[in-house]
Amino acid sequence: MRTLCGILLPLLSSIGLSFGQVLINHRLLSGNGSDQPTVIATDGSGFVYVAGNTTSGNFPVTNALEAQPPQGALEVSINGGGFVNSGLAATSVYAVSASSDGRLVIASTPNGIVRSTDQGVTWTAAADVLPLASALAVDPVNSSNAYALLLQSGALYKSSNGGVNWQKTGASFPPSGAVSRIAINPQTPTTMYLWAAYVIYRSTDGAQSWQPLSIPNSNNSVSAFALAPSQPNVLYASASSIFGPVIQSIDGGNTWTQGANNAFAYGPTSMAVDPTNPATVWLVNGGVDILRSTDSGGSFQTVTTLSCCVALYSVAIDPANPSYVYAAGSQGVFETTDGGQTWSAVGPSVSSLYAAPSHIYTVGGSVPPTVFLAKFDAALSQVIYSTYLWTGTVSGIALDGAGDVYLVGSDYTGVNGVVMKVSAADSSVLYSTALSGVVPNAIAMDASGNALIVGTATGLAVTKGAYESIIPGPCARTIDVTDAFLNQENTHAFVAKLNGSGALVNATYITGSCGDSAYAVALDASGAVYVAGETYSSDFPVTADAMIATFPSTYSSAFVAKLSPAGDQLLYASFVGGGSFSAAHALALDGAGNVYLAGSTQASPTAGAAHASSGGGCPQRGPTIGPPQIPPPISGDIPFVLKMTLSAAPPAFLATVGGTCHGEADSVAFDAAGNIWLAGSNASWDFPTIAPLGGLGQIPPQELDFYGSATGFLAELSPAGSAVLSATVTDSYGSVTADSTAVYYAGGLGDLSASGSAEGNYSALVAEINPAQVASIFIDEIAQDSPLVPAASRPPSAVAPGEIVRIIGRGIGPQNQAGANLTAGGTMATSIGGVQVTFNGVPAPLVTAQANQIVAITPFELTGLTSAAVQVQYNGFTSNTYTVSVVAQNPDTLAVANSDWSANSATNPAQGSAVTIFLTGLGQTNPPAVDGSINRPPLAQPVTVPNITFTGNYSVSVTFLGAAAFEVAGVSQINVTFSGPLIPVLGGPYNTAFIVYIGGTGVTVYAAAP
Repeated sequence: MRTLCGILLPLLSSIGLSFGQVLINHRLLSGNGSDQPTVIATDGSGFVYVAGNTTSGNFPVTNALEAQPPQGALEVSINGGGFVNSGLAATSVYAVSASSDGRLVIASTPNGIVRSTDQGVTWTAAADVLPLASALAVDPVNSSNAYALLLQSGALYKSSNGGVNWQKTGASFPPSGAVSRIAINPQTPTTMYLWAAYVIYRSTDGAQSWQPLSIPNSNNSVSAFALAPSQPNVLYASASSIFGPVIQSIDGGNTWTQGANNAFAYGPTSMAVDPTNPATVWLVNGGVDILRSTDSGGSFQTVTTLSCCVALYSVAIDPANPSYVYAAGSQGVFETTDGGQTWSAVGPSVSSLYAAPSHIYTVGGSVPPTVFLAKFDAALSQVIYSTYLWTGTVSGIALDGAGDVYLVGSDYTGVNGVVMKVSAADSSVLYSTALSGVVPNAIAMDASGNALIVGTATGLAVTKGAYESIIPGPCARTIDVTDAFLNQENTHAFVAKLNGSGALVNATYITGSCGDSAYAVALDASGAVYVAGETYSSDFPVTADAMIATFPSTYSSAFVAKLSPAGDQLLYASFVGGGSFSAAHALALDGAGNVYLAGSTQASPTAGAAHASSGGGCPQRGPTIGPPQIPPPISGDIPFVLKMTLSAAPPAFLATVGGTCHGEADSVAFDAAGNIWLAGSNASWDFPTIAPLGGLGQIPPQELDFYGSATGFLAELSPAGSAVLSATVTDSYGSVTADSTAVYYAGGLGDLSASGSAEGNYSALVAEINPAQVASIFIDEIAQDSPLVPAASRPPSAVAPGEIVRIIGRGIGPQNQAGANLTAGGTMATSIGGVQVTFNGVPAPLVTAQANQIVAITPFELTGLTSAAVQVQYNGFTSNTYTVSVVAQNPDTLAVANSDWSANSATNPAQGSAVTIFLTGLGQTNPPAVDGSINRPPLAQPVTVPNITFTGNYSVSVTFLGAAAFEVAGVSQINVTFSGPLIPVLGGPYNTAFIVYIGGTGVTVYAAAP
């Protein structure tokens, strides 16, 4: 068997201190949107409480106070009332239509068309699933007939049984995006109009054939279209151009006339005709204002602009109550009943409206972020209750002595706060307090049942005797207009106390002149209030005994402060951190006078403390093999935990975790052994995993949104902060808490498609971890073999069936490397040196095994799966379970060989016109490969041929792609021929190299200079 050179790296260092905790229970709450936990807490009886935000219309509720979100994807106004959730459990709605009596309603959702036969009270899915529709229509005479225009394809479908089944009509129109409409003549329903891609089409034979209408003065581009219900031969259209006019037809579109005074500077974008008077037309003029004509479009008068800052999208008139006119805009839906003289806000912001008799439906809406709360038993086996609460977000949770739950967050505006108390016995709300201009970020309870809240305020009702009642200023700092945090100057940290009924007891600022935010709060036995956060103010108030008395950063600094129970005295305050950025997002007390802070910082760790990966920046993930293509690093702030006393003494330790880019710790907890647990967000693709917990993530690492800070982490440190005992990268940010027996984590688990790729939504994951139950040997990460890539550039990876991978860990094999063996049957052995590796229980062929690294070949039995549980067995010990994502293909280059079989490189370029690329990760073959077998002629081909492209100054072609002869199954080869350079260039790599991309993975091939 030919051996490929240079595949394996030097082995890693010897085994070190680590834990390998076991995930003993977990629970998922998953709807049709995204369900993201943000906070978690436990009570003295062992119950677990999780709150977060959901955009699901069908979040799983149990014994719920609110069984549906307060604001749904499809809102409805009945008889002029305010808009309410119709009860349709969808994440979004793209089109709506109803029968002439309003009883049958059909709607297009991401999961297909749904229908209601009781005016939207109950809903069922259509039997035939259609893609998203941009327009729907129900025959006003025979409601059995319905029509759907598909958003992407432009195909027109018809239903003959009220939307239950759908058949393609054969008609197709240019894809129109979201702007389209189907109108049916209520007197002669075989006459229909379809407006799509800015063209109006007409059918006079019940949708069997269609002809485009010629609209004068429009350049065949129509921006709005409407039909007069009372006289359906009267049509209105507007030209989609600057100063475009409104044009009327009174003969069903055969001829058109323009009014003398109806050209519009912005161009109409929506029109509606009074259902009883065809001469009255309402329109939205370019999203700026609403106009009305009472002379059949001859002239228009401005009715309202509503306000300077409302972008207008749509106008609709209630067919049963024509005095009710509605306008949809960026700040909500507005209603007038007096011809437009006065308007009132009645609904959420949506892109369009649909008018049925006495029922006005929103179109283009979605479920906004909505707070949920769930209560579990200690084993997570039972959901005591789960419920929707309010439209907005939740950022803090606390429990009182009776077990009642207190939540804080913001409403849908993001600038007003909410404090809510929920009963321990059920999900009933005991009080809900709205706070104008104040957004609380955290909450803690005192022994008397008072709630202490901290956060940011733009306007605080400061109480008499407050420590700081006036915001200092003005801010002397120069503000960069390009700064993303420009508005921080206008927000200020505060502390407030609410009594058991939610009424304000006291409130004070704790702020400097340039703005700050309080993110965490805790109380000691005396009731003194500890606050932590982030300040942009060099004049933030600090005390004489501060640990750091002067502003230590160039941009923001963390802070910690202690106030008296009444909020009238500052007992201690200090800056914390260093570098350009620092912020404290979590705070905890140990009862012995020590304060623990966690957050993000650019400060250096103290001597002897754990530290994050060095590098101080954000390199490009997954560099192309060959010449470096890494931009200059961007400095990042990383997660930290700090232990200190409230004194001038330096901290006992400041430890950091994570990779070379951004991240922050948002919660901190202590287990029974005193180990420190951190959870938060992560934007480092090279976050080092250590004995990671399986089951906390399932998105393939290549698809994680590191640059969007959308991933998360869970880490455990020793009590002295000197060692990271475990570290897991999770799919999304999360929160951690602990009691005397267990650690609980809540976070988002990425939803996967059938093919195993990330869908962009999350399910709410709650996990119980036994910190005392540890493994003896540990898997830290699984990465591609990638022998041509520096070790530092090999992040954790998904795997493909039959791929050669590296399993990095500690204690997972003998000190001296054991090499591959062939069995009596001629296959590669699955046990060497006392080591065996299993993927979902299937043994993997092994290439090498040593204490800190195993090179294995993943079983082909992983084909069709999206994840696998990996374990190592060595000398009677079993490792932690490592969950790895599985993808169909994961190309990884093993070697590039010249025609003389020497390794191709910049110093040894190809002398001829051919090279061979050896690779792994192409998945299952045809005929199917057998684990550990040797490739023999006739050579198998991959089931899926990867896309292969080339860049460079050479003509390149592939002459063979398939299994590499006499190599182990899972190793493939690509034979490449080339000629060039095509365009002579003096000097430079353009003349001596080209890149071959295999499924997006690039490898540089070096050619001898001509």
